[in-house]
Amino acid sequence: MQTRHKRPRRPGALGKVIRRWLTLAVCLFLVLYLGTVQLPSSSPTPKYYRRRLDNSSKQAKICDENFGKAWLAKWNNSAKSLCQPGSASGSTQLTCRSMDDQHMTKASGPHVLCDAVNLMVDPKHMMAAPCLKHRPNYLCNFGTTYNRYLPGAFGMACTSAIRSLAEFPRDHLQDIMDSMARISPEIAAQVQNREALPSLLVTREVTEHVNVFHTLTDLLNVYISLRMLGLESQSRQVIMMDRHTPGPLDGLWPAVAAGAGFAALNTSLERLSSGGAGTVRQLHTLNKTMLQQAIFVPPGYTSLLYAHGHEDNSCPYNTALFKGFREWFLGTLSLPSQGPSRAGQPVRVVLISRKPYGKKKRVARQIRNELELFAMVEQMQGVQARLIDLARISLAEQIQLVSSDTNILVGMHGAALAWSLMMPPGTALLELWPQPNMWRLYEHTAQWAGLHYRRWVSQDKMPHSVSEPPTSVDVQAVAALLKTLVVAVHKP
Repeated sequence: MQTRHKRPRRPGALGKVIRRWLTLAVCLFLVLYLGTVQLPSSSPTPKYYRRRLDNSSKQAKICDENFGKAWLAKWNNSAKSLCQPGSASGSTQLTCRSMDDQHMTKASGPHVLCDAVNLMVDPKHMMAAPCLKHRPNYLCNFGTTYNRYLPGAFGMACTSAIRSLAEFPRDHLQDIMDSMARISPEIAAQVQNREALPSLLVTREVTEHVNVFHTLTDLLNVYISLRMLGLESQSRQVIMMDRHTPGPLDGLWPAVAAGAGFAALNTSLERLSSGGAGTVRQLHTLNKTMLQQAIFVPPGYTSLLYAHGHEDNSCPYNTALFKGFREWFLGTLSLPSQGPSRAGQPVRVVLISRKPYGKKKRVARQIRNELELFAMVEQMQGVQARLIDLARISLAEQIQLVSSDTNILVGMHGAALAWSLMMPPGTALLELWPQPNMWRLYEHTAQWAGLHYRRWVSQDKMPHSVSEPPTSVDVQAVAALLKTLVVAVHKP
């Protein structure tokens, strides 16, 4: 017996109408929900986009409050008078700005910037010393290259409101304030030598003054000091408060800090100046002098560049502070800030070579297969490669190279990568680590400069000391990273 299949029942006219309207309603709902139909301009912002806008606003606030204009304003707004001037003309005014910034090293705290009007300095009350009085046993084995300030080395014609030396950092201001003497307005008026120019009083760390990274921390503090006081474009002079041996970066002090410009980059601090705009002098060579405006620049270890040493950057963006620093630095040297053209041009890649120089027979963090790595870069399509040992070119050439003639900088972890602060936004840094878990300082400087950043890490886990052998780099892995940067820097 055959099974009889029932024919499907056809819907009636009413059912057809209901199905069509349901289908139309579902389609219209999907179209409106997916946004393919333009909504009226008065419609509210979807929650997803509101969240993105809220996150962007929070990030901008974090950057501004910790690495931007709001951070500068916060430090500047902490200004307090610590010396009450009398009614007589020529009285001293001492103003200090103090904070404990979580991004700066604790050893350099509290973080203080002071300036004084009518400050007397008397080098007869100073003597050479191996280290600072209030920071004993710190970098004391490099000769007598610091100053020991005896009572009367500095003088103020006012009533001091300083309650304790603990209000100041040990790495320079405690020594200075401990030697401060109160003088009468009459004695102040008798001082014959007077400096009307703003004077930047700088104390550098011994041995660090020959290091690019540490010198840029000093110069960033010069910029911050000038910016707070509104003196970026004014004539000025620098007075060195240390006696460190000459170094290859000395020309930055007259050229940039003192504002003398590009031609002063080849100046040696051995050539003592008689003073004036754009000059650098050494404190212990002066006669008793009245500085009409003295600015105690915080030492380099009081620096935002130490923020998040081994951590992710809380602000991986080009902030107004670092943008302003680069523009001020290059503007003082009359160098362009826009960088090399990318339209129809090969990508300019500079591989930094690390070789022994001077009396050194070996240097740390060398690349064993450097020539193989460079050959790979040369063979990449659309790339113009150069292998350069920065120690063998002039300071002026180094600055010009990174600021206007490099699209991608490649190099082993080292101080030279701090030049990334002077590279144009949109260019790139490729850092090579000889071992895992190193300081991420150059990743952060690249981010604050607005650069693209990549990193290759050796898994050797070997200390990066001078005594260790050079690092063998994985050429193919570096090539893959470099290709991503070539694409990135080509984007507008």
